[in-house]
Amino acid sequence: MTILGFEDVKVVFRDLGEITMYFSAAFLLPIIVSLIYLEGVSELNYFLVPAILTFSFGILLNRLFSTNKDTKKTHAFSMVVIAWFILPLFGAVPYMMHGVSPSNAYFDSVSAFTTTGSTPLRGETAAFPNSLMFWRSTQAWIGGAGIIMLALIGIFSYIKSYNLYKAEGREERLRPSIMGTAKRIWWVYILLTTIGVILLLLSGLTLFQSVNYSMSAISTNGMEMVWGELAAMNSIRVEISLAIMMLLGSFSFYIHYQFLKKKWKAYLGDIQVKLTIILLLLGAFMMVPQFMSLYGSEGIRHSLFHATSALTEGGFQTMLGVEWSEAIKITLGLLMVIGGSAGSTAGGLKMIRFWIFLKSIYWKIKEYALPDRAHFSRKIEGQEATNRQLSTTNVFILLYIAFIILGAFIITYSESNVTSGDALFATSSSQGNGGLMVGVVNPGMSNITKGVLVFNMIVGRIEIIPIMHAIGFLLKYKKTPSLKTSRRI
Repeated sequence: MTILGFEDVKVVFRDLGEITMYFSAAFLLPIIVSLIYLEGVSELNYFLVPAILTFSFGILLNRLFSTNKDTKKTHAFSMVVIAWFILPLFGAVPYMMHGVSPSNAYFDSVSAFTTTGSTPLRGETAAFPNSLMFWRSTQAWIGGAGIIMLALIGIFSYIKSYNLYKAEGREERLRPSIMGTAKRIWWVYILLTTIGVILLLLSGLTLFQSVNYSMSAISTNGMEMVWGELAAMNSIRVEISLAIMMLLGSFSFYIHYQFLKKKWKAYLGDIQVKLTIILLLLGAFMMVPQFMSLYGSEGIRHSLFHATSALTEGGFQTMLGVEWSEAIKITLGLLMVIGGSAGSTAGGLKMIRFWIFLKSIYWKIKEYALPDRAHFSRKIEGQEATNRQLSTTNVFILLYIAFIILGAFIITYSESNVTSGDALFATSSSQGNGGLMVGVVNPGMSNITKGVLVFNMIVGRIEIIPIMHAIGFLLKYKKTPSLKTSRRI
């Protein structure tokens, strides 16, 4: 066992400071929007103030915890966990300066960064200046690709970059170097966002609406510029454009990159894409009778759109969730738990884990049916699956579901008017970063509920492994380790 000391703590906060400094640059985007729309000095200060605060805080951490020690995997995972709790605090400052309560501002900021999309804000968003609306979209857009990914473009050493890259839950490489991978992820991301802007412009939205909704859709966030705006639009063209963008956001960046390299069958050959289409159609088919009983012939349209929104974790919603039947909630909840492809902006268990889980059940049944000494091949996408891989996947799924149930249990007891079913839907939606809402997330929810859902959102975004590493860091930490105990024993 390796004992961790104060030098290791310094590595974590040094890197957090570096990330925070570069993150402060994100506030420049809404500042530009504020200048374009000739907003006042107060609106400009919404972003100048947090930009200065964020940059100053980053420098302070970086200087106070200066060390030459290299970033190891445990440091990277621990730093990522802290970053996803801390950076939304700075992201919440513009909302608070506009008059939003601190708890609601932080919840909305976390929801945007984790690309969840659920919000306690209702009519308040209609009074937001354009720059503040754009800031919400920017948060989602940055969070979709990963806040930490911003810092990988040319500012870290190879080892540090690799560990941070893995800590963000990304294993696939588009290029041999991590720097090359980070750059290409962002180029693909920008290209897909541009495609979304064009589709939405052709659907009849303004340029400002198209940019905001494209950023929200490709990041699979699902926040509306104004509460209830999509329902008011009632536009099939807009819904189709958003559905396309949500699907693209839920597919692996590796597959997009392969397609752009003229491997035209990249999508058709990917098991995660195939599973997405199958589950989407199956989920929509199951909900059609329920939606038709509510909305008549429009039920088919709403069923397809919300099945897409749930499975991709896109989170866009054209109808009030309080109207939905239990059957609709169960179906959408299950789709959000499964989620999109690994290496995408979507949350959830991820398609590949779900596929491994299904295959492991099949293999176990086959194992019982065959003689004791019989052997058979166990392959996932052409590669032999090891017992360790299967065990790790199943443990991950078990912990994932446990966090959802625990969160629902706490909410049920903290909110007197929330049913256990709705609480379970809310935690599934938050941890899957899906964002579909059935009334649990509202302006009057308790701070306990807000805290639970914030935790679920962050756990879902960074996945459980970094949390476990952070806990392990605390367990291994010794305040003043001796030379003898700091060695491997």
